[in-house]
This record gives sequence, C-alpha cells and structure tokens, in this order.
Amino acid sequence: MSRDTKNVILLVLGLILVALSRFPIMSQSIAILVGVIGAIVIIISAILIYRTKKSKNEVNN
Repeated sequence: MSRDTKNVILLVLGLILVALSRFPIMSQSIAILVGVIGAIVIIISAILIYRTKKSKNEVNN
C-alpha cells in the first residue's frame, strides 16, 4: 500500500470515529472521548497528506 492510501484510510477512520460519537449508542463521556480522538486522528492524517503532497510537488519541480 502506498503512503497516500494509508493516510486516506487514517482520515476515513477519524471521520468514522467522529460520526460514531454523534449517535446515542454510548454514554456521553465516552462519546466525547471518541469524538476528540477522531478529531485528533483527522488533524494528524490531514497533516500527513499535506506533507506527502508537498514533498511530491518538490520532487516533480
């Protein structure tokens, strides 16, 4: 698997965690924790995707 694919999978997992935190299937404190973890995962994966894209652009130039 390429680095891009792994970063996008990580982004999708973060989005799923945030979406799960919105449903009343768990207690409120656990839902908040899951949402925060999902948000952190989204931020990290977005940074990784940006850095990968930036490094590919520098190689092409």
